[in-house]
Amino acid sequence: MNVYYSAHRGGQGGTRRRNAYRKSAVSGRSGRGTGRREKGKGGPQNERRNIRASKEGQGLSDALCVLVCALAVVTRPLAAIVQKALFLDDTEAACERAGEGCVQSRLFVQGFLMCLAALVVVGRLYYLQGEQHMTWLHRAARQHETKVAVEGARGSILDTSGRTMAVSVEALGLAVHPHRVTDASSLAKKLAPFTEKNEEALEKILSSNKRFVWLAHGLPRENREALQSISTTEISLIPEFRRFYPQGETGGILLGAVGRVGVGLAGIELAQNKYLSTSGYVLPVQRDAKGRLLRMNQASSGQAMSMLPASLAQESEEDESEFFRNEGNQLQLSVDIVIQEILESEFARGAEDAQAKRVFGLAMDADTGEILGLGQTATFDPNLKAKNRVRRMRNVSIQDNFEPGSTLKPIVAAAVLEAKKARADEEMDCGTAPYRFGKHFIRDAHPVGKASFSEVLVQSSNICMAKLGRRLGKEALHQSLQTFGFGEVSGLELPGEARGILRNARSWRTIDVATHSFGQGVAVTALQLVRAYAALANGGLLVSPTIVKYPNVRDRAPQRVIRREVAEQIKNAILGVTESPTGTGKRARIPGVPVYGKTGTAQKARVDGRGYDPDRVLASFIGFVDGSHVGVDRRIVLFVAVDEPGVSPRWGGTLAGPVFKRSMERILSHLLTQSSKGVQRASLATKAQNLS
Repeated sequence: MNVYYSAHRGGQGGTRRRNAYRKSAVSGRSGRGTGRREKGKGGPQNERRNIRASKEGQGLSDALCVLVCALAVVTRPLAAIVQKALFLDDTEAACERAGEGCVQSRLFVQGFLMCLAALVVVGRLYYLQGEQHMTWLHRAARQHETKVAVEGARGSILDTSGRTMAVSVEALGLAVHPHRVTDASSLAKKLAPFTEKNEEALEKILSSNKRFVWLAHGLPRENREALQSISTTEISLIPEFRRFYPQGETGGILLGAVGRVGVGLAGIELAQNKYLSTSGYVLPVQRDAKGRLLRMNQASSGQAMSMLPASLAQESEEDESEFFRNEGNQLQLSVDIVIQEILESEFARGAEDAQAKRVFGLAMDADTGEILGLGQTATFDPNLKAKNRVRRMRNVSIQDNFEPGSTLKPIVAAAVLEAKKARADEEMDCGTAPYRFGKHFIRDAHPVGKASFSEVLVQSSNICMAKLGRRLGKEALHQSLQTFGFGEVSGLELPGEARGILRNARSWRTIDVATHSFGQGVAVTALQLVRAYAALANGGLLVSPTIVKYPNVRDRAPQRVIRREVAEQIKNAILGVTESPTGTGKRARIPGVPVYGKTGTAQKARVDGRGYDPDRVLASFIGFVDGSHVGVDRRIVLFVAVDEPGVSPRWGGTLAGPVFKRSMERILSHLLTQSSKGVQRASLATKAQNLS
């Protein structure tokens, strides 16, 4: 402190001049006092009193200057401010007058102030580290710790034999932090190949001041190293899952697709979304100085975290998969992927041969109601993110209504036999001329004349079906169609099932009884028609169709809609459709396997809704086979529809019949192979047991 004082008072000319100035100022004050005495206003006593007061004021000023000098040691700026505020004399001059006592006073004041400052600091530290410890700890945690939401993997979807149809695979989500980007143009050029955006759009995003922007989802994990080499702080790689469909387009219309946030958009993915999904979880992480994220269990050891934003470190595949995998429930369908492929390939061939707008249909087990395959030509690959994918997700077989035409005639004939309004051995007169029905006339495509009950179905007579409908009456006919499942949803585990159109009988006109009897004026879905024919195949039981094999949550038992003998009579009648020389479905016949079926050729309504368009028809064939004739213990119903064919003739038996034949032959061959494998496995197991 003596050094400081000596250095401060060193012989500087400016200091001497200031001291001289201040001494002259004191003299000036004395002179002013003398002037007042000379004027006779003070006298000697007043002069002595003034001198004493001046000395006392000077002593007080010197003491204050000593204190300011001590403060100057602690903080020079504070001393200058106090000195200026109190209009005190120069501290150097005060210290000269105070002598050695100034040093001791200065040390005492300095020590006191330092102790006071230390006490304040310690108190503040205690307050921050003790009283407010948790407050500051939480604030620090908010700055250095965060959470990353990791979505769970959806459950896998398997076919009836356990083949994978859909599975979730680990992927990456790409995000960017525009507020950290230094060169938007360069970064946009590097990121463009990994996104669906062009460089201009990316550069616009990167030039903004936003803190976080998604750029892509579902990137393959193979892109991780390439992305990490681009930047460590400007981009983030978020762990997520993407849906992968190993079969490609096969079964796409059944499966549907999953959106960006992991929610089903259509098909079984939408219908079973809750069952397949699993709740995601939040992963706690820490930020380092560069904004990179570290796992909580790695942050203490300084290990960088893989699979998280702005990460560079690598980690073993096994450790990573085990850490992130959180999978939903597994779902097994009744669909056989081989049968599904058969239907789609044969439908595509049929559409090409007929130059048709589309071909669609489905196959079902008549006894269990299990859907074995459901196909259409307008399908899509769920792996591709095409812009028009949503429009192609429409499942025509369950969502579109159409007039069934002659394929409805066996159902009406069964209702007539069930109501005992006709006999199976009855002979009917269908006539050769138009038949008057109320104010309208009914015609046959080919004159039938007299025919047996079976021949009415074989030759597909509209006139005789109108006569049978008249016997039944509109109330009973409406009730019978409703009993077979028309006009209501079946409860299949797929979204968007249509109800069809079956108007209330009270609104029917006279002609509606006739038109409903041969499949006009009523609209159905392919699923409803297949379900009704399954009742003919299994002996009169209406089953509930299903596409989910496991878990099996169905609680609806089959309902009897017709007697077994009635079902057998209709089966024998429609067998002639493919076997009789006069049958309309001879092209659907399979050598060695009885095919029970019916053809249909229905005109479609005009676009404006006024009547029927003769240039637009729906040619169809529906039938079922008993596989026991070839060693397959299953009864299978198959429906095929050729929509708006561009060739002639356009009959259902001509266009849809061959597609049915080829498809059913391949299905039976596949099921026979499966059965043979099962028999061989059982035989080998029996032999092994006998040997043991």
